[in-house]
Amino acid sequence: MTTRWTGVTAVALVCTALLATGCDDASSDVATRLTVTATDPGGGPADDGSLETTRRNVESRLQAAGYDDVEVRNVGSGKLTVTVAGQQDATTLGGYLAPGDLAFRLVRDLAAASGATPAATGAVPTGPAAEQFATAACDQLNARASVNPAQPTVACDPAGSYRYLLDAAAVRGTDVKDAEATTDPQTGMWVVNIGFNAAGQTRWTNLTKTAYNNTDNRCSPSSVDESGHCAVAIVVDAKVLSAPTIQAVITGDAVVAGGVIDAPTARRLAAALKSGALPLSLRVTSSETVRR
Repeated sequence: MTTRWTGVTAVALVCTALLATGCDDASSDVATRLTVTATDPGGGPADDGSLETTRRNVESRLQAAGYDDVEVRNVGSGKLTVTVAGQQDATTLGGYLAPGDLAFRLVRDLAAASGATPAATGAVPTGPAAEQFATAACDQLNARASVNPAQPTVACDPAGSYRYLLDAAAVRGTDVKDAEATTDPQTGMWVVNIGFNAAGQTRWTNLTKTAYNNTDNRCSPSSVDESGHCAVAIVVDAKVLSAPTIQAVITGDAVVAGGVIDAPTARRLAAALKSGALPLSLRVTSSETVRR
């Protein structure tokens, strides 16, 4: 909880397995092909419209990430094939198939969370967020693929070290106009510049104002810094990637930096933000190397 947002564009992010390595060397005569099963978030069959949106978004992600000769095809029966040039690592390639649902949420409360709590066994509690904050274990919470953006929720960091009580999402991936992976000219470190659309910029500024002022004392004493400023969590696919405290009302874009971000991870995050979240859940059923 030492990371902070300061000034016009300061944001920090702790990378997770969601943001893995980039592309392997492409060969001129071979390609890597994944066969993927698509279902709706509840596990039901994928409808045609969502499947087509998912197909386009996956293709866009991989192209934005620098993969060559990308082709994503609907092969029927709720299945897609994902083909890219060269001999690729299937696990890395499959990582781009995560939903990529981004949300910025005010942190209402914070607690250390090491392992399962005595009351937290079985399924994730389905009661109010405040009850889940007191009882749910991080291994259960982190097993979820998504959470309802319109409702308060409880989420953990990927390592399961902290449990966060979070407001409903104030800013979402649909508020992002553009994202670019680049290097900071002062530090030389890789960052992702996030630009918001007009509505998203207003939501982002209002969120930072609420957090900076701790409006209506919405944040508990355990979740504010020594100056009384709240934290804002970056949540992707039900996990808190980072939760820095807000040190100023931010009227500009955001810069995602810090942690272990390197060139491949920065490019992957930017690609996911550019393409948008996937409306379907994807599961890799096979991978193979094919001749082109």
